[in-house]
Amino acid sequence: MRATPRLLQPKTLLILFTRENCSLCHKASSVILEVSKKRSFDYHQVDVMASDQQQWKLLYEFDTPVVRISFALFLGAAKSRPKLHVQRNTHKNTEIKEGGKIRKLMHRFDERQVEELIDETEAHS
Repeated sequence: MRATPRLLQPKTLLILFTRENCSLCHKASSVILEVSKKRSFDYHQVDVMASDQQQWKLLYEFDTPVVRISFALFLGAAKSRPKLHVQRNTHKNTEIKEGGKIRKLMHRFDERQVEELIDETEAHS
């Protein structure tokens, strides 16, 4: 069976790296919620302190919140659990692969900045 072009269509992927008891993380989540009312993207939230998130803890433990914006290819049913374990995944049992240039915002950012990076990502996908 071959993947159809529709399955390989890139979609904007936004990942928020966060941790418990982080007031900036709560603010970042609110900003993303407001952007989601105007824009369409696939959103995931990752707790960098979770035991199964060592790779992200090493990168972002002292930098949360971090929002990464790229595009995703959803490649059908995953053969095993995806490497990116998220709190909210709209594509369960699907392999997610990040593609293109990864753009990031760290610590403090507003809706305009998030939307600008989404625009850049979509222009280059």
